[in-house]
Amino acid sequence: MGLPSSQHLGAGSISHSNLLPASTSQGDVDMSNVELPAAAPIVIHNPKEPEYTRKKVADFLHSHTAYELIPESGKVVVLDMDLPVRQAFHALCEQGIASAPLWDGEASTITGVISASDFIAILTRLRSSVSASGNPMSEAEMDAHTIRGLREEAAVDGREAKELVYVKPDDDLAKVVGTLSSAKCSMAPILSHDPGGLEVPDVLHLATLSAVLACLMRHFRASLASLPLLAQPLSSLPLGTWSPDAGVSSLPVVDDSRCLLDMYARSDITALARNSAYNRLQWEDVTLNSGPEGTLHAGLGPGSRHTRVHVCSKEDTLRTVVERLAIPGVRRLVVIHPDTRRVEGCVSLSDVAAYLFL
Repeated sequence: MGLPSSQHLGAGSISHSNLLPASTSQGDVDMSNVELPAAAPIVIHNPKEPEYTRKKVADFLHSHTAYELIPESGKVVVLDMDLPVRQAFHALCEQGIASAPLWDGEASTITGVISASDFIAILTRLRSSVSASGNPMSEAEMDAHTIRGLREEAAVDGREAKELVYVKPDDDLAKVVGTLSSAKCSMAPILSHDPGGLEVPDVLHLATLSAVLACLMRHFRASLASLPLLAQPLSSLPLGTWSPDAGVSSLPVVDDSRCLLDMYARSDITALARNSAYNRLQWEDVTLNSGPEGTLHAGLGPGSRHTRVHVCSKEDTLRTVVERLAIPGVRRLVVIHPDTRRVEGCVSLSDVAAYLFL
């Protein structure tokens, strides 16, 4: 029996509460106005840095497995290969994700992953079928194109779909990181069995670099001083992109003074599903400011209800950078001047993974 078009396995997510110190009684003595000196951070000075920290991180990666990335409860979205592209587009948008594993009911297995890059290629291909008069593509016309059909058409044109990249629960985290990095993937499904075998594979969860970072920080939570490299400011490390670069997956949106307004990433293509903005396919007439989000001025600060852009400064420590990138869904930090908000660079998950893990 095949999986449904959009399947949700479990519900909810793991949350970790902050540990608060237990209150103590001092009798009638009022301690409320007593100022205690801040404890100085304990930093291990090792002349062999960054090799010392990298060795500790490597030992951690080789001694922990992908099984530890699977939460006690969670949600996994799987899309059917025979789902119309329009519905798949809306499913990703509604779930707030940029990619999902694909279920092939004919082969009874997970056959691949569809990502934001695939949708960009699909929209580019469908655009050629829109008449020169600029008439929008109807929902019926969109529904005639399924994920399977478009992948088969691409194969006929010599553009074979990428092989499925996946990991298994017993794979150590070093292999998980190596698999994601070598395939240049943002995520890989954790499968219970190899696809194409006698056992039908279950999608247990999705492995990501941010999940590996979060696992690392949980493990060393009580002993972060044993990773002294994390105490170094970003400005002292060979990390991040500090000049215009080709092939990037996102671009900061700035004003005339180069102050940060927003971020537009490749994964934001799924936002076109809102109000069916994709069916026009007349991109020359659509600007970032007139897109389905309605405004560029999304929340930038930590108090914003819907924070789209996550930032740091050059003086923030590597620990701060790692902790922010360990948040699910955060794939990059824009480096800004703390006073002017002028954009200075960008640090991505892949940057940190290459520096700490590889």
